[in-house]
Amino acid sequence: SHDDGALSDDEIAWLTARAVGGFGLVMTAAAFVAPAGHVWEGQLGVANDDHLPGLRRLARNLRAAGACSSVQLHHGGRRAERAITGMAAQCPWDDPAHDAVAMTLDDIQLTIADFVAAAVRAEEAGFDGVELHAAHNYIIAGFLSGYYNRRDDEYGGSIENRGRFLREVIAGVRARVGADYPVWLRLDAYELRTEGGITLEEAKVFARMAEQAGC
Repeated sequence: SHDDGALSDDEIAWLTARAVGGFGLVMTAAAFVAPAGHVWEGQLGVANDDHLPGLRRLARNLRAAGACSSVQLHHGGRRAERAITGMAAQCPWDDPAHDAVAMTLDDIQLTIADFVAAAVRAEEAGFDGVELHAAHNYIIAGFLSGYYNRRDDEYGGSIENRGRFLREVIAGVRARVGADYPVWLRLDAYELRTEGGITLEEAKVFARMAEQAGC
């Protein structure tokens, strides 16, 4: 897509071709919910109302071709690039090696609000659902990880606390899009770390948390 996150003709055509080819559900690639979460050049955005015209066009095309549609909501966290965002990456903890700074409690609440607003924007554009990207050490996964999340407040430490950001994002989205709007979750089931990473047993707990919160 374009540098500002607006959908390009090429990306709209590529995704529409999936529907024309017979897929029943077509989901976008990771779409950044806030400028601070922008990771790579050409990444689709769902971060402001300037992105709505392209999103509406894509949703219409997919429906006309007979497919259901979804936007994958994404924030890069410590994997965001200063060269793109113009700022240090946001992260649950300080990580100088990745040019990332620990989020304040205000930062956390603002980012939750960004996810919620992006979900509302996707619904307004005409998409049939959204998926929260909580894998690959992007921002939600960073909070979930016992290996990476070094916080000592209510968003770090215990599995209950590490899952708080995820639960609050889901609850916030669900409160705005209503009970019947599909909200899916992409979740790491196992983090390849020797000690402290997400285990399969923890992933099961996070999945149950997500279900109870509204996924």
